[in-house]
Amino acid sequence: MAKRVPKDEKPYRPLEESLVRSVLSGPTFATGQGAVGGGSPAVAVAAPAPVPQESSSAPAKPMPRLVPTTQQSQPAAAASVSPPPAVHAAEAPPVRRPVTASDSMLEPRDREKRMLLTRSEERDVERLVDRLAQELGTSLKLSHVLRAYTLLLLHAEDEILDRARGTGHLARPGNGNAPQLAEFEKAVAQILMNGFRDAPTIR
Repeated sequence: MAKRVPKDEKPYRPLEESLVRSVLSGPTFATGQGAVGGGSPAVAVAAPAPVPQESSSAPAKPMPRLVPTTQQSQPAAAASVSPPPAVHAAEAPPVRRPVTASDSMLEPRDREKRMLLTRSEERDVERLVDRLAQELGTSLKLSHVLRAYTLLLLHAEDEILDRARGTGHLARPGNGNAPQLAEFEKAVAQILMNGFRDAPTIR
């Protein structure tokens, strides 16, 4: 059962009414030395400023991403620098492939090459083949000599081409101009002979 408070007893109040009013009404600045009667100087009490709160429904703004200055300038610097010129290695001279008689055994002989000779050229070539056969003591045909000459041409290929570069341009005449055609073939024969002389020995 609740007890009644006596009429002459002061009710219990943890906070004085004057303090509550000063807080609600704002800061109070005292002038002079203090209150009337020489009491303690007045104390200024300031109410805490309300902190604005953002609405939970508003979307949060993303923070701007800071990029270092060196990274931003890097693409521009890279674009201004041209790549170094490509260095081409010196072309190596072609390696001489030794030509041997065994090369002719790898493929069948099914290709035919024809040439036209005069009667005197045919007679002189057949006479040379007969005399060569007598000196060697064996049977010999023109095809054998021409095939040996083909082997010699391939063996001295590099030296023949070097001689041709030193000779310069040759104009081939038409087949109907026999005198000029003979001079042209003579110039080619001179290149071949010089190339054979410069070539190493067939092994």
